[in-house]
Amino acid sequence: MPRSGLPFKTIVAAKLDMEQPWRNWSVPFIIPWALLQSAGIVREFRPDVVLGTGGYVSAPLVLSAAALRVPVVLQEQNALPGRTTRLLSYVAHVVATAYPGSARYLHAKSVVTGTPVRKEFWRQRTDFPARPGRLLILGGSQGAHRINEAVAAALPELVGQLGLEVWHQTGQRDLHEMEMLKTNLGPPCSRYHPFDFGFTAPTWS
Repeated sequence: MPRSGLPFKTIVAAKLDMEQPWRNWSVPFIIPWALLQSAGIVREFRPDVVLGTGGYVSAPLVLSAAALRVPVVLQEQNALPGRTTRLLSYVAHVVATAYPGSARYLHAKSVVTGTPVRKEFWRQRTDFPARPGRLLILGGSQGAHRINEAVAAALPELVGQLGLEVWHQTGQRDLHEMEMLKTNLGPPCSRYHPFDFGFTAPTWS
């Protein structure tokens, strides 16, 4: 953001761990500070509208904007809205969704807008190699267990027989299991790269 010349501010944030609740001991101390920071940003910037794209980091800013009577628009790209989006929909004016069925989980008016993508995704390319050499597998921010299971079953053929280089975004939950599977692939293991959602992959040509 700063390299693009866009104003950028951050707030403290804390994620609720629903599987290991004892890790949430710091949340009651962090949330009030996050709300104060968010309210300060809203008052300073004085936006005409606040756009929330989900995730626990957006919650304090969206709630502060709603408290200061700034219109809130949410964007939800998943068919099943996340916990944060469902909660924030109580204070939103409208939610932009990718799927019509998402509306039944929300508490605000929803409009199907699709998922915004860069123009490179819909421009037709003609310079593909005769044979693909690299495969990227995505399972969303949390990963997708069924996709991971399918990848595990297909890996010997993908990296062995087909000789593909596979980059696989597993999500945190299955990452260790997929890393262990990699060690059992033998020599082709160098062509398999499991990684979590926050991992920055190298720039590909």
